[in-house]
Amino acid sequence: MILNGTENNGIRHRYNFDKIKSFKREFLLLMESLGFDRQKINDKFVVKEYIDTEEGETEKIWVKEVTDFIDVCWFFKNKEYEVDIFLE
Repeated sequence: MILNGTENNGIRHRYNFDKIKSFKREFLLLMESLGFDRQKINDKFVVKEYIDTEEGETEKIWVKEVTDFIDVCWFFKNKEYEVDIFLE
């Protein structure tokens, strides 16, 4: 991850990272080191879509790259940390 800025308002810390392809892998490792469930966070990158076909409804599943997300906010909380992620 490439850190390009930090901020602290006395209550919360803010870290700005470049939204590049390697962010996802590094973000998963960071969150896991903070005690979060890696699979639950990884699931945020999985998209499920249901498409009507002549045979009936079909489920389409794919994994999005971090660069595909625009204006998304995710919130994670465990016993020690609260993390908000904004993907612009």
